[in-house]
Amino acid sequence: TGGNVGIGTTSPAYQFELASNGSASPLTVSRSANTQEAGVLLKPAGSYSSSNPGWSFGLNNNETGFSIRTWDGSTVTSRIFVSTAGNVGIGTTSPTALLEVAGNAKIKKIIGNGVLASATANGAAGTGASISFAANSNDVDGTINLTTGTGPTASAQLFTATFSSSYTTPPNCVFSASSASAAAKMTSVYMLTNLASFGLWTNGTALDPSTSYSWSYHCAN
Repeated sequence: TGGNVGIGTTSPAYQFELASNGSASPLTVSRSANTQEAGVLLKPAGSYSSSNPGWSFGLNNNETGFSIRTWDGSTVTSRIFVSTAGNVGIGTTSPTALLEVAGNAKIKKIIGNGVLASATANGAAGTGASISFAANSNDVDGTINLTTGTGPTASAQLFTATFSSSYTTPPNCVFSASSASAAAKMTSVYMLTNLASFGLWTNGTALDPSTSYSWSYHCAN
């Protein structure tokens, strides 16, 4: 029809259209051994390069998981990988968690779902609060609610949370703003983590006086 080719349809709307008339998958791309590739390559206009790569998805050589990859004409690079266990890797083809990022990650927001820690910051420092979770817990998160006093100062410790018992290896903790006031001060606040606690500090710019802030945190070991 108009130069369009259809399989399973007599009215293809595109140059090539494959339609399923049953419950089975209309298209199967297979390989006879795991050392081979089974996938689809999307070729760009012009020559392959690092700035003009081809994109492919499917099963890569010697991999049993699903991956999205780039091809620059000489090198195949895995961008996103999903293992048979359902783990997703970005920058890695052997993720050991539901999501593993091999490199830096910019996280817009983390929503806590269990542990709530609150403190009031009067001037330079906040009041420490204990968070009850076992040492070496794999995954803990929650919210820090903090209200400044009338004279907050720069380079101040805002909040300290003590783990119920110390970790044997330092956990990886990240935080994100959960309120508009906190989002406006993200460049003024940083987190420090050790085996026994984590805390929020200002880096030389004071928070606004008599203002409520809220941050979400996530710690993983």
